[in-house]
Order: sequence, then C-alpha cells, then structure tokens
Amino acid sequence: MKTGKFAIILIALMLGTSMIYAQGQRNFNRPGYGYGYGPGTCLTVLSDLTEDQKSKITALETAHQESMAELRVKQRSTFEPIEKNEIRGEMLKKVQVHRNEVKSLLTEEQQKQYDLLQAGNNCGGRGFAPGRRGNRGPAGYGGRGYRGGW
Repeated sequence: MKTGKFAIILIALMLGTSMIYAQGQRNFNRPGYGYGYGPGTCLTVLSDLTEDQKSKITALETAHQESMAELRVKQRSTFEPIEKNEIRGEMLKKVQVHRNEVKSLLTEEQQKQYDLLQAGNNCGGRGFAPGRRGNRGPAGYGGRGYRGGW
C-alpha cells in the first residue's frame, strides 16, 4: 500500500517537473532575446527624451512594426528563395529608414547613444545574449565540439 502511494507520488512529481523543463526559458524577457528593453523601443535606454520625442518615436515604432509584420507574412507565404531574399532586402531597407527617422528626432548626444545601441544590437533588434545556444559550445554539439556522432 505504501509503495503504491509512493509510486503514484513519484510519477506525478516526474511528470510535473518534466512539463516545467519542457517549457524551457522561452517565457523570460531577457535582454538580447527579442525586445530586452521594453516594448520594442529605446525609450528606456536613451537619456533626456522629451515627451514629444517619446510620442513621435512610439508612433514611428508602431508604424514600423506593422509594416514589418506585413512583410514577414509575405515572406513566410512564399517558397521561392529569390522572392524571399527580395523581401528580406526590402525589410532591411525599411529598418534603415526607420532608424534614420528615429535618429532625426534626437539631439546630438542622444544620437551618439543611439548609434552605440545600434552598433551593439541591444535596442529592439535581434541581438543575441551570451550563451544563446544554451552553452552547447561551438556549433552546438553539447559543448564537446563535433565528434562525428552523438
């Protein structure tokens, strides 16, 4: 009787922990994993932004995200590599235009900060934090390097 209860508790515990670990760390909002500084903008990082600058940057960001979402849908709907690359090029152009628009709203000192953030890919970009591949080492093979098998 005691072993039966123990077995049931052990199985429930194993199922519970396996489901928790299956979730991984995808729900964490960490810098370098998508938008690490808030809702996709640099508003919290740049110093001395006026309310006018904040509202204009937020409006630009919203419009930019909508147009990028449309392009992503368009890119995912095609299977032609050439067309995917053309859409990717269009996306990169829109990113550059958006960055220039935001930069034009900033003071000289803020522009320097913005350039530093963009160079480090830490501001709403798709930069990766250290250990992005789960510390699996070079080429992602469990930290052992490639040994020709499992």
